[in-house]
Amino acid sequence: MARRIIFLAGVLFTISLVCGVIQVNVYVGGTINGYMPFFNKSEFANSAIHNFQVVFENVGSVGCDTRLRADIYNSNNDLVYTAWSRGFPLEPGDVADMNAYWHPREAGNYTANLSVYYCNLILNGPVFNVSVQNRTTSIEEKNTTEDLLDIKYETTRNYVEMRIKPKEDLESIVIIPKEYPLGWMFSSTRVDSLKKDNEKIVKIDYNPTIWKESRVDFDIISTDGNLYLTKSVEIKEKKELPIEHIIIAFLSIVIIILLIIIFRLK
Repeated sequence: MARRIIFLAGVLFTISLVCGVIQVNVYVGGTINGYMPFFNKSEFANSAIHNFQVVFENVGSVGCDTRLRADIYNSNNDLVYTAWSRGFPLEPGDVADMNAYWHPREAGNYTANLSVYYCNLILNGPVFNVSVQNRTTSIEEKNTTEDLLDIKYETTRNYVEMRIKPKEDLESIVIIPKEYPLGWMFSSTRVDSLKKDNEKIVKIDYNPTIWKESRVDFDIISTDGNLYLTKSVEIKEKKELPIEHIIIAFLSIVIIILLIIIFRLK
């Protein structure tokens, strides 16, 4: 009798496990979808910076990391630059105002193909024709001094942190990666309201296909055209002692001290 009860209990326990597994693996359907209610191209006339803007709404049922991409082609259809916005984690119903910046090197006629990356999909966006005049490329000959900005930086595997302290008030600056490893997603960003001698922390995110130590040059340009400089950044992994190692070392020291105390008490 006791064996039957044990056997029956074992069967019931096994059935409950199977039911539990079935419940855990129930698939909940979802949709990945979004659309662009607004897009625009603008230029800061005094600084030669072109801004590509897309407003994107996640109308699906799944949260997605989302970012804007702008591929710039010259008149020969050669890709000359790829601009990225920063990433936006969008939950269903969220809206992002995404901006990607480009600073042309040469005068000419260009085409900008915009697209939005969200989840594992790519949504093709608008195409803009961009005409760059000689006057808009001459900013580099104006103010290339670094005296107006004190810049310190740290790097990680997914962002560059800049600490910027201006020597005078600046309405806004744009930070654009001038050169970065092929295949990486490296965002550009705008920083507003910089006050004299007040430090502002700016994080520029990036997404490497395969991370490696690299060098990235950034154009830092004020929107009024009065400041232009290039900042070189060495992308290196910040060496930090893992918290697990610290805990293990601390516990080892405590155990050693306790053993010494116990040995002396004997």
